[in-house]
Amino acid sequence: AKAQLSTEEEDRITREELLAALDSLAKLRREQERIVEYLTKRINKKPIEVFTYADSVTVEIFDSGIHDKDSVSVIYNRTLVVDKHELKVDKPIKFKVRVDKERRNNEMVIVAENLGTYPPNTAVMIITDKFGKHEEIMLSTDLTTNEVVIFIRIDKQANSNPTKNQP
Repeated sequence: AKAQLSTEEEDRITREELLAALDSLAKLRREQERIVEYLTKRINKKPIEVFTYADSVTVEIFDSGIHDKDSVSVIYNRTLVVDKHELKVDKPIKFKVRVDKERRNNEMVIVAENLGTYPPNTAVMIITDKFGKHEEIMLSTDLTTNEVVIFIRIDKQANSNPTKNQP
């Protein structure tokens, strides 16, 4: 009877894990469909380039000026990293992203989920790296345009000796 119970228990856990995995896949598919919609049905503005030596940066996004209940989603390298968060003046949406030196462009797309009380959806993005480099970017999105920030990782050694790679 013990072996039977063990098998039933294993089957139950396996079913629960399978259902959880299927649920995760369904959620991921819905997210991917939203990402595709954001990137194909809206116009991306001209990218703002941010250069860094760091392998990651901390991003903080604040409402610029007046809290008017606008919200954003953020897509980084085609992955949803912020999902429908309301912008606030005193408390930022804060997250960290990896800046991959193997990628030519590490692309962050900021999407307006709504326009708040006072359109367009405006925000301030503060980017800080581990070396203390600090950059502030003004963002303005609406339901037809996205802001795009491209993070480009530069090699510290290559820049410190410009003749290094010459024959």
